[in-house]
Amino acid sequence: MSSTVSNSWAQETPQIPNWIKNNAGWWANDAITENEFLNAIQYLIKNEIIVISDIASNEGLTPSIDFSYKKMVPNWIKNNAGWWANDKIPDSAFISGLEWLISKEIIQVENKKIPTHGPSDVIFASGMNIKKSQLTFLFSNLFDVYGFNDDYVWEYDEEQGIQQLWISSAIALNPEYMDIYEQVAIWDDPHNVAVVYPTFTASAYQGYDLGFPFVSEVRGFYNHFRGECECTTVKIISETDIYQTRYQASGMGIQVLSLLGYTTLTDIDVDQNPDILKEFDSVIMLHNEYVTRTIFDAVTNHPHVLYLYPNALYAEIEVNYDDNTITLIRGHGYPEPDIDNGFDWEFDNTRPYEFDDQCLDMKFMKIDNGWILSAIKNITTYSGE
Repeated sequence: MSSTVSNSWAQETPQIPNWIKNNAGWWANDAITENEFLNAIQYLIKNEIIVISDIASNEGLTPSIDFSYKKMVPNWIKNNAGWWANDKIPDSAFISGLEWLISKEIIQVENKKIPTHGPSDVIFASGMNIKKSQLTFLFSNLFDVYGFNDDYVWEYDEEQGIQQLWISSAIALNPEYMDIYEQVAIWDDPHNVAVVYPTFTASAYQGYDLGFPFVSEVRGFYNHFRGECECTTVKIISETDIYQTRYQASGMGIQVLSLLGYTTLTDIDVDQNPDILKEFDSVIMLHNEYVTRTIFDAVTNHPHVLYLYPNALYAEIEVNYDDNTITLIRGHGYPEPDIDNGFDWEFDNTRPYEFDDQCLDMKFMKIDNGWILSAIKNITTYSGE
């Protein structure tokens, strides 16, 4: 990706609003978060004070999935912001720093405001390092759905015969529904919302057959639960493993929310820096079934959390980043069969909703730090419409 100063800048320097300079000074003095400062930068981009000229192609790269929180602004940019706010450097020096952020893709602008595009263009979630040529088009509805090449199995059905079943999917915007996206997306909404991708849960589910007739060589927690191995320690799934996009890892949900403008984090981000959640007004949890105590505390202490899937915060794990592994500690019938929720969390909503694939009675109910999907066992003091 590269960027240029707009022609209007070269001919006549546009007036940068005072609130941008105020934000820069506040950020330099840690009075506001990095996120709030970047929202100001988005204003400059959206109003074409800085113009994005092109986006580098990823063609030929190995498909990978990375929804982690990107390292954002380096210290020298922060120093520039402070100097600019105090009139120690000119506007042009500040603009150059912002252009550097765009050129290094530290600022991800493609999903903040989706450009007008033709039918040949495909926009995938920012965490998906993929191209259309690496996928097979499956169908189009509110979103376009693609399958990863060769990631499918064949199954026989008595009524329909042999069917091709795709295991992993990539989601793209459907150009015909841009008006609907505009109504539900937060591309222009200053309300900061982050969604947490469950890398640890995707890792735990390795080897789980999902009902498809294939055998995985990778063994995860569910091989242990089925008595196939003593495998309560498993490798953390890699970025190049498209298993991350399968439904039990919230792969489709994270793609849709990313396309609609939500900031994406991973549970690794939260585990390594639990204060990161404080940068966001609201947090969305997906199928974050296996979490560390650090993650559990950070999430349950945040005042505005939407628990979008049942079975969140269900079992405690610990992480060894040197070995790149997670180990089951407590929960899900381990180490004793009568242990249910590993944190004894009073708002656990696993049963019966974990296995509800009809979703006919799904509702959101109010709990002490947000909203949770469907009714909650043994809870009578909280209710919601």
